[in-house]
Amino acid sequence: GEHTTPDEEPIETAKRGISEELGDDLLDEIKSIQNLTETPQYLVFDWGHRVDRQLTYIWHAQLGKRHEDLHLVLDDEVANHKWLDMDKLKKQLRKEINGTHEVFCVPTETEYYVNMINTTKLPPER
Repeated sequence: GEHTTPDEEPIETAKRGISEELGDDLLDEIKSIQNLTETPQYLVFDWGHRVDRQLTYIWHAQLGKRHEDLHLVLDDEVANHKWLDMDKLKKQLRKEINGTHEVFCVPTETEYYVNMINTTKLPPER
């Protein structure tokens, strides 16, 4: 998700988020972007020093290259990223639901993401 500006279409918000957080070069590498939610989701993130509240769609972006071959320019929000294939992501989210893993995202949303991934038709991974 990404904060949406008032004059911005949701797909443009997703592209802007990719550009701002991962670098402008990635815009040319987008193979597909799929909205995973029919309506915007209200999310609250407590970072300790500030609380972020956002109404946002959740997106799946598929890139045309493997992450090892991409030039990433990471901002502070994603500097400690970890790339996971979809099966590893599902396993990690299940571990969090069971309380056996470090937090991946907002804990109250974790099960929602697992259900969303399981019911969404995502493009096949290469």
